[in-house]
Amino acid sequence: TLSRFLLRGVDVPRMESMRDINSAWYPLALENTDVRNERLIMIFEAYGLFGVLFSNITWINYEWALSTESDEGVNDNLWRAFELIMCLALACNLYLALYGASFWITSIIANSGDGDYFLQSVTALTFCQQLLGATVVLNAIGNCMGVYIKLSPHWIETGIGLAAAVILYGVG
Repeated sequence: TLSRFLLRGVDVPRMESMRDINSAWYPLALENTDVRNERLIMIFEAYGLFGVLFSNITWINYEWALSTESDEGVNDNLWRAFELIMCLALACNLYLALYGASFWITSIIANSGDGDYFLQSVTALTFCQQLLGATVVLNAIGNCMGVYIKLSPHWIETGIGLAAAVILYGVG
């Protein structure tokens, strides 16, 4: 099978399916070792740096909604749900930054001396990608909730803000 060809030399009793979530990284296994090692370092670097940058976006989104002028019309359950969503988004951001930086440093140290380092890093790459995806989704939900919390007494502005948030997320 194709997975056995791509992962030859890997000693696992049961090979993973090409439909597995980790298989998205397998095309990099076909690259030259030097190119693959450099790309792996750059990918982990990007995860670490963008995790830090996205944490600022999450915090700005949270603070913007928090600075509402009046609490009328804002349900306590909605506030708690918003704070939970933003807490989860911030946690995903922070873990993305921490794990990305950790894997980045580890890949610089161990990458050149181990020919199969890329194949050992596939799970870490998938984990960072899942954290990034969760960050995007949680921030989109938090943004919609923040627009509603911030602008809810003014329904025209709320509708325009929610429509813009949904369109921007949908286009992305």
